[in-house]
Amino acid sequence: MTKKPISRALSLSFVWSFLVSVGSFIALMVIGATSAPHEGITTVEGLLVALMVLSGPVWYVSLGMLANRLGRRWLVWVGLSFITSPIGPFVIFPLMLGHMRAARQAAPASAAS
Repeated sequence: MTKKPISRALSLSFVWSFLVSVGSFIALMVIGATSAPHEGITTVEGLLVALMVLSGPVWYVSLGMLANRLGRRWLVWVGLSFITSPIGPFVIFPLMLGHMRAARQAAPASAAS
């Protein structure tokens, strides 16, 4: 069975969806800590919540696709990340990023032979 290659779009969606999700969460915390109490949510807060809610599932899907293409069990990677959700993604992200980079660097060498 031949593994599918890891495309640039898949690796970018994995990295950027994680960064957008974490960045929007941090921005919401900063806005909440520095702004005066008010009724309802502002447009900026609504946009940040929407970004966070939309980028989370994109990250989990791209994590599962990466794990599958690397020959690992996608359910284990996604499940561990989801179950240990407050801290798990911060452990899973660098691990999978290292596997992804190693596979992308090894792919041109194996294609040349």
